[in-house]
Amino acid sequence: MPLLHVLPVAVTSPGSPRASASVAYNGQSDMSVHVQPVCPGWVTADPAVVVLVEAQQSFDSEATWEDFAQLETSPPNLTRAGGVPTMTCQVTDDLGLRRVRVLLSVAGAPLACGVDITV
Repeated sequence: MPLLHVLPVAVTSPGSPRASASVAYNGQSDMSVHVQPVCPGWVTADPAVVVLVEAQQSFDSEATWEDFAQLETSPPNLTRAGGVPTMTCQVTDDLGLRRVRVLLSVAGAPLACGVDITV
């Protein structure tokens, strides 16, 4: 399963979401995508920060986007394994060809973060 750095770690500011490049998808894959926020300073970051990672799809050549999965979390929340919270998503439908991307946004304060995915 390849690991892709879809959004490199960089300061993300409130009101300035960062979008990954989009890729074509037909909705027919049986593969799941594991979405991992990456934040080197997660455990010491301001707990007032809210991180939102959205998996989005567009059926109209990227004119509009809709969420099909999202993760909202704040530092220093950790998983039972001690890592930054993650999400796994899968879309299997017959709605046809679309574009998909990841959108990263923060609220409350700037945060150095990014997103990796494993397909």
